[in-house]
Amino acid sequence: MLNTEIPPFDLLSSEELQTVERSLSIAYFDAGEDIISAGAAPEGIYIIIKGQVEEYDETISGDRDVQRVAQYSEGDLFGSLAVLKGHAKDKYQAFEECICHLVPAKIFLDLVHD
Repeated sequence: MLNTEIPPFDLLSSEELQTVERSLSIAYFDAGEDIISAGAAPEGIYIIIKGQVEEYDETISGDRDVQRVAQYSEGDLFGSLAVLKGHAKDKYQAFEECICHLVPAKIFLDLVHD
């Protein structure tokens, strides 16, 4: 079940929350698997149920430790800026086995524009 007490879901009406909850799917990623590739249009926004995701800016010279710009864990949301822009600037990769809620991009964009 989606935690509707965290932003941005805490700002939605009960009708909007029902729309989000009906559209939710579960996504599974193995450790090391790319979730959103840099330059790609994401499927939607992700909320981590279990696991950890790392965000990498591959335009930065250096190893993975230098390129890592963010880490996300249980309860965190990622991919919203990529959905708004239509493509991801950075790469999002599962650091460990991950299970996420996925809110489709169209649903997220419809809610933002309402």
